Amino acid sequence: MVMAAATLVCASPSLSFAQSSLMAPGLSSDYGGRLYLPVEQAPAAASGFYQTSLGNGSRPANRLMPTRIEGSLGHREREMRNLPPHKREDGQFSTDIEMFSTLSREFAVRGGEVLAIDMDRDLRRAAEENGFEILRSSQLESVGVSLHVLRPPRGMSVKHALAALRKADPDGSYEPNSLFEGSGAAPTLLPLAAASAGTARLGLIDTGVFADRSAFSLSKVRQRNFGRGEDITPREHGTYVAALSVRYGVGELLVADAFSGVGEFTDAESLARALNWLANEDVAVINMSLAGPPSKLLEITVARLIKQGHTIVAAVGNDGPDTAPQYPAAYPSVIGVTAVDRQLKVYEKANRGKDVDVAFIGVNVLDASEGRKSLSGTSFATPAIAAFLAHNIDAPEPGAANRLGSLVENLAIDLGAPGKDPVYGAGFLSLEPPSRPTYGPTRLN
Repeated sequence: MVMAAATLVCASPSLSFAQSSLMAPGLSSDYGGRLYLPVEQAPAAASGFYQTSLGNGSRPANRLMPTRIEGSLGHREREMRNLPPHKREDGQFSTDIEMFSTLSREFAVRGGEVLAIDMDRDLRRAAEENGFEILRSSQLESVGVSLHVLRPPRGMSVKHALAALRKADPDGSYEPNSLFEGSGAAPTLLPLAAASAGTARLGLIDTGVFADRSAFSLSKVRQRNFGRGEDITPREHGTYVAALSVRYGVGELLVADAFSGVGEFTDAESLARALNWLANEDVAVINMSLAGPPSKLLEITVARLIKQGHTIVAAVGNDGPDTAPQYPAAYPSVIGVTAVDRQLKVYEKANRGKDVDVAFIGVNVLDASEGRKSLSGTSFATPAIAAFLAHNIDAPEPGAANRLGSLVENLAIDLGAPGKDPVYGAGFLSLEPPSRPTYGPTRLN
């Protein structure tokens, strides 16, 4: 038997929270937060609880589409869907992982955490009185965002917590703390020789970097922790992305370690805080060799940084040609980079779509050494493009992202279908690797 949703009256007379334990089973939600229930599960007594249309108003709730589209799942999301539940920690950070479904995709999120953007004091008090706990609060001054991370009442899923918050505050902005991963797997560290001293300045949001490696002997590397660990966690992925940017002439790296601690994932909260730091540091170009699901917090942060004159270069992802767009590469004015091999053939695992802006070598980017596997992935194509753009701008300036995006398109060698296409974007950008400060055609061996 399905019970109607009970309502608890909170301190603020305009607010109410639907108690999760009485919610009907089978709920799903779209990215905009509206709730849907298949008609066969929707009792008349609960009909007032559910929204009656999709985000575009085109389909009533009793025409619910499947909440899972298998083709939109990336390989990592498919793996994580089958993981057993993780026990929640007693401290501020949760190590839970939940799979979260929308009408178009399924993706991994932090269990036991909900992000609240610009949540006012009355709403916070009402949430606390109904069992929510405020884990962390951040003021992202550079982007003008107030962020609160809430823990739902014990036993309440992220999906039901979002339903309760959105019902109480329909105009508010609440979302899961989505997980993101690097767009390329790095093998055991291979020796990298130091390039000649570069001059460009670049922001990097990635794993921590082994800054004592010889590849950085002529570069300045400054790191700050934004992940779940207590300190910077150097890893191969960030180290190779950083080394590749140095190879293409970056002399100063500001590294935001968003992946610190246990595991290989970061989340929307960490990325937003990292972007805020790099904006405070007046970094003109930011490299993000990572990809994940849409996030309203990340979307707002990226849009405001771009409006302020920053340029963001991001990997388009490695989930294959038939998967959903990956973010932040798919956000407007972000320069999305795909990977090709030395014969200019697209990397077989690279995502496709209108978010692909330009291609660069990202397949076997280092020669194999001692039988070790070389690097492949859109992550490893991205830093060369970011380094090139960093050479073309010293400080953030209005319209920079569009100007630099046009520069890339004008210089790219068209590949694939004529004009910009979903596989190669504008085409291949031919760059001279570093011992010279200028850029020119690259010989492909």
